Amino acid sequence: MRFIIFGLAVLLSIGTGDAGAAGDDEQLSARGVELLKQGKTSQAIDEFLRVIELNPRETASRMNLAVIYEREGRLDEAIYHYEKVLNVEPRNVTAHNNLGVLYSRKGSHDESIGEFEAVLEIDGKNAQAAKNLDVAKKTRDAAKERERQIESAKKAAEANPKNPGAVYNLARAYAFYGKKEDALAWLDKAISLGYNDLAYLKTDSALESLRNDPEYQRLMAGR
Repeated sequence: MRFIIFGLAVLLSIGTGDAGAAGDDEQLSARGVELLKQGKTSQAIDEFLRVIELNPRETASRMNLAVIYEREGRLDEAIYHYEKVLNVEPRNVTAHNNLGVLYSRKGSHDESIGEFEAVLEIDGKNAQAAKNLDVAKKTRDAAKERERQIESAKKAAEANPKNPGAVYNLARAYAFYGKKEDALAWLDKAISLGYNDLAYLKTDSALESLRNDPEYQRLMAGR
């Protein structure tokens, strides 16, 4: 299952703000939206930043900034602006939902769950948020299981630092969960300690993520 993102379309409306600055806000925001439609993302960002510099409580430009940063993989910046939106509009379900997705991508699973639960407190029939909450809980549980298995293998290796089998098991645990650098370091150590079940090593599915890595190929050269 995948998370569902709300509100990826360009936001045209002006959010909460001070009335005295509304005219400038609207012109700059409209210009930012037009630049965004033209694919001039960096220039659009500049316009939206000018809007919130004039009026820090203006939320539509922050939402646009958050969406742009999210698409560009600038997650910390996207999170910052979603959080600022919620300071002004605590019942903004789009901001809550999208912030929940980003928290999950950052590994902050409890915070992610909290944001989806906030959506459902506001809108108890929001089916997309309910699906996202289910995904978030499963992602959190999977992360905990991953950490448990790695920690268990690590304790065994630390208790038996000269046992090549224990060291190899830690390497394969890291590899299985995509921690390639750690996996390769411990695999190198296992081989150095005399791990010699090469037939299993070459076919072990837990090491699949390492097969094309130059360091793995170096370790296996001539074996």
